[in-house]
Amino acid sequence: QLVARRMLTHLGMKDIDVADNGKVAVEKVLKQDYDIVFMDVQMPVMNGLEAARLIRQNTSLEKQPFIVSTSAGAFKDEIEECLQAGMNAFLSKPITLKALKE
Repeated sequence: QLVARRMLTHLGMKDIDVADNGKVAVEKVLKQDYDIVFMDVQMPVMNGLEAARLIRQNTSLEKQPFIVSTSAGAFKDEIEECLQAGMNAFLSKPITLKALKE
């Protein structure tokens, strides 16, 4: 999380928020508007797939954030599962500054 925060700050992003698990991430998105959410697929309490589904189901269309899945695996079936859960993009770990720029 610290490395990702530094990279995002380097790219000029401000007001970066962090959630320790998927349940907290959903709660934060439902309470506050976010432009982009980086969602780890494997998180404690609630995984990123379920969190993304809940965000999509419980957030009005105009307040939907762009959700980027992050995972150590980059298998085609895992990427497809992320997209089906409502995520917009997929970044394979380790995340690089170049990948974030794209």
